[in-house]
Amino acid sequence: MINETKYMRQQITNLIQIIDTIKYNTLMTDWNIQTHIYK
Repeated sequence: MINETKYMRQQITNLIQIIDTIKYNTLMTDWNIQTHIYK
């Protein structure tokens, strides 16, 4: 039971990190596109 909880927490942490990375990459891409358009 304890191991399952630990595993679930690890999975959730991994998921959050992946989502953050995707958000960051999307943000940077948007920013790059905008700077190129407005130059």
